[in-house]
Amino acid sequence: DRANRESVTSRRPRVSSFLMIQPSVWAKTVQKNGGTLRDSRYFARMLPAFATSNQGFRPPSPTITSDQCLSTFHGAIHEKLGRFASQLHDTKKPQRTCLEFTAEASTQLREITQYLESQIAPGGRLHASRDFVSKATENVCRVAASLHCFSGYDDLHIGKETVASAADIVMWHGNQFELIFSPDGPLSLDEEKAAVLFHFLHKNYWEFNQCAPISEAFRNGPIRPKSRFDTCL
Repeated sequence: DRANRESVTSRRPRVSSFLMIQPSVWAKTVQKNGGTLRDSRYFARMLPAFATSNQGFRPPSPTITSDQCLSTFHGAIHEKLGRFASQLHDTKKPQRTCLEFTAEASTQLREITQYLESQIAPGGRLHASRDFVSKATENVCRVAASLHCFSGYDDLHIGKETVASAADIVMWHGNQFELIFSPDGPLSLDEEKAAVLFHFLHKNYWEFNQCAPISEAFRNGPIRPKSRFDTCL
């Protein structure tokens, strides 16, 4: 509802949201409302990713490979939007496509759920992120459905391989969840500096001779003083 517009009601909507937040804004949000947002399982329904900055190491223009992948993705989006528009034009009413899992995929989902459940018990490896884990299987199902649709499969049954790929993606985000909500925040200062040092060594040494003299890396590198440089190593 908006004050200067008509009221609109959307029934049984399916919505995905993609949020990009600057680290400082994120820190303030978590500091102010982090407890409530996490206790309500709001964060658990997301697939978080903490991206370190590439400033200073970005190429002047995107690579050809990146352009090709992006064009392929855009093509798939336009194709699906066009198909939906045609359906609306022909029937005046959108029809939902219901996907199902094969028997093998359903068995794999049960195995994933059972494993995750065993890991969130007190003392388990995933106990600290049990809120994320509690929604992990649902997220695996959603990601599997997206992979199935974008892979161009015509049948309505999601296979075991697709579920395995979706589980890998969700578990990667689970590791990011642990990183972001660790007591020290997304990254400590030393971890941030270590990432900077890594990019420097990779750019100036690894691509050429795979050997970086420590004294030379310190003298020409971006990290000072020597004590912090040693910690980053």
